[in-house]
Amino acid sequence: MKKYLLILLFLPCLSIGQQSYLDSRGDPQLWGSVEISDLKKETYAEWFHDSTEAYISKNENHVSEGLIDYKVKIYMGTWCGDSKRWVPRFLEQWEALGLNSDRIEIIGLHGNRKLYKQAPDHSEMEYNIHRVPTFIFLKDGKEYARIVESPVNDLYTDVAHIASGYPSTPRYAGVTFLSSVIDTFDLADIKESDIELMSRKISRLVAKPGELNTYAHKLYSDGKIKEAEWVYQLNTHLYPYHPGVLQSMGTFYKNVEDLKKAIEYCHKSLIIEPDNPKLISLLNDLNNSKSD
Repeated sequence: MKKYLLILLFLPCLSIGQQSYLDSRGDPQLWGSVEISDLKKETYAEWFHDSTEAYISKNENHVSEGLIDYKVKIYMGTWCGDSKRWVPRFLEQWEALGLNSDRIEIIGLHGNRKLYKQAPDHSEMEYNIHRVPTFIFLKDGKEYARIVESPVNDLYTDVAHIASGYPSTPRYAGVTFLSSVIDTFDLADIKESDIELMSRKISRLVAKPGELNTYAHKLYSDGKIKEAEWVYQLNTHLYPYHPGVLQSMGTFYKNVEDLKKAIEYCHKSLIIEPDNPKLISLLNDLNNSKSD
């Protein structure tokens, strides 16, 4: 009995501390709380230093003064190319501005499928993290601005805009809008005609098919099945003839064991992209499962 109590006491420590794991290629990755010094260790040092050496930082007093009261929470993946590029450069820029690194908190998200973009304590759900890296600027404990995946302008300009009180609108505005819809409305009350209307409304906010696909996949990984289905469906309205969007919809239905809809969407994708071997294999597997 004492043994199990000790295990239970130890579990909360795991949920907020740093853990490491091997990805599908056998490479070590960080999960949970990450110190800046961790990124400079042998496993990650090469890409960390390559990124900082390629970046020319700037320092202007008004920018430093404008950021002195901010804390920055960074969600990243040590497996992610964009994180490898922008996190080291952000840290380099922060240091060049003379700002205290103690005001930065870094959280590594998981990269494997079952825990995709999840933190050990699931804090990424509170901040609606769907892309990495995401830099969240907090003042008095409240979010003031964020940089999502990469700067809108360049890194220094985006940071300077935040310091001046006029932050740029971050990338993936369509996801931000849909997240507010999901938080505000009961999706069961949204009719098919409403989805068509909404797809037209957000079309100017979505730049490419992968934006909503990634968001839907993150929702699915978080166990938000209805929300994920709704976003996938919305994407098929935005991109009705995109084979990747249709295949993603089919894969979703396969995962939730709706074989009829999975076959329907994969077949639509195959009509557009008849020579896709992965899609052909997927459709064969679905048909075999249906016959079983």
